[in-house]
This record gives sequence, C-alpha cells and structure tokens, in this order.
Amino acid sequence: MGRWLSRWRACLAVGVLALMLVACSNTPKYVIPKGKMASLMADMYTAESIVESNRAKFSSDSLRKVLKQSVLLRHGVTQEEFDTSMVWYGHNLSDFIEVYDQTIDILQERVDHSASLGNAALASSVDGDSIDAWLWARHYTLSPNGPSSIISFQLPRDENWDPGDAYTLAMKFVGNRDAATLGLTALYDDGSVEFVNSKGAVEGWTRVQLITDSTRVPVKILGHMSAKQPLSEDLRIDSVELLRTRLRPALYHQRYRQRQIPSKK
Repeated sequence: MGRWLSRWRACLAVGVLALMLVACSNTPKYVIPKGKMASLMADMYTAESIVESNRAKFSSDSLRKVLKQSVLLRHGVTQEEFDTSMVWYGHNLSDFIEVYDQTIDILQERVDHSASLGNAALASSVDGDSIDAWLWARHYTLSPNGPSSIISFQLPRDENWDPGDAYTLAMKFVGNRDAATLGLTALYDDGSVEFVNSKGAVEGWTRVQLITDSTRVPVKILGHMSAKQPLSEDLRIDSVELLRTRLRPALYHQRYRQRQIPSKK
C-alpha cells in the first residue's frame, strides 16, 4: 500500500500546483465538510489501490464504477455532491490543502496499522519455543538485468531437530509488482517428500509454513522464492527469516495444506 500512497501523494501535489484560484472562506452547506471529505477521499484512494492490485477482478469499467459508488454510498454522498464539492475545493486552495493533509494522515495511519497487524500476525504464528534458522543474507535486490529472480536454499539436519518441527519462511517485499511464490520442502530418509507452496502479497510481508511429520525428522529442508523479473525498478527483499518452532498439536492439522510424495522403495 505504501507504493500507492506515494503515487496518491504525488497526484494530489500536482493537483494543488494546478489550482490557480485561492480564496479563504467558510465551507458552504452544499459542500462536503473537510473531515468527511478527507475520509471520503482516503476511501476513494483505497478503492483505486484495490482496483490496481486486482485488475483481473475489475477488468471492466462497470465494476470499477460499482466499487466507486459503494464508497460514496457508505459515506451517504451522491456523485453530484462529490463532484460539486471537488469543484468548490478546487477554487479554495487553503481549504483543499487542509483536506489534502487530513487525507494523507488518514492513509498513513492505515498503512502503519496494516503493518503492525502483519507483524503481530507473523509473531503470533511463530511464538513459543522457536529460533531463526536462516543462515544466509537477510536482504536481496533483484534488478531488471539480474541473472535470476529465484532465491533457493538447502538446510541440512542437525542434532537440534525434532519430529513435528514447523518451519516458517518469511520475507518483506519492497517495490514488487506481482505476487511472489514461496515454497518449503521436507526430505525424509526413506525418500519420501512433503512440500507446500504459497503465493504471497505483492508488497509487504509474505510467509509460508511447513509442518514436518510428528513421527520422524527430515534429513533436509529445502526452500525457494520466485518472483517476476522486474522490468524497470529494482525489487528489494528485506528481513528474510526461517523460523523453526517446536511441535504444536493445536496447529498440526494444518498439514492438510501440504502435498506428499511417498517413497519409491
């Protein structure tokens, strides 16, 4: 969402510079009040970011209009009232700047709240007896001219592994354009395999979790991340973690998400 916030900030800044008439006056009754207008504009921005992030679901103009109308309906505002208010604010720059500042504050608060929820969810999913088993670089940069858009690793077994250990691969994407895929695989000494793949968020934290068999210990854990090669700006990957958590019976049923390949012996 931060990327769209920057775009929205730039668009509003351009709009401010384009306004030529400045007038200091009280808001007329037919104009949406500043606080309500800021909240409405913030929701309009959020709706636009949803459309941009889900073009396949909002492929037609009619669907986009329905989403916009739902925002107006939520605020009890008609399209005419919104357009009229925008025209008035466009001719009263000082009032528009106040609305602009409030809108940015609302959006920034939402971004911060979203980030805190993501971090809290990640922390709650791996609390307890856990360690970070990641042995490699914490930060990566994928460039348009880079050799690959795949990161892979192999983690060999050590004496601290226990049956039923869960492994959570997590990383934060900055500047991503398409959802990336994360995967984890457990190899067992009889040749059997368990694996799970997850397509994560375009921006922000993405994670995938694999829960090993409670009756045996893998001989190796494999993992990978694959993203679409960036066309222009670099794609940054920050704060890579591989958290190992001991067996948690309450979550063991989540193994149904994993695929299994039995031994050929």
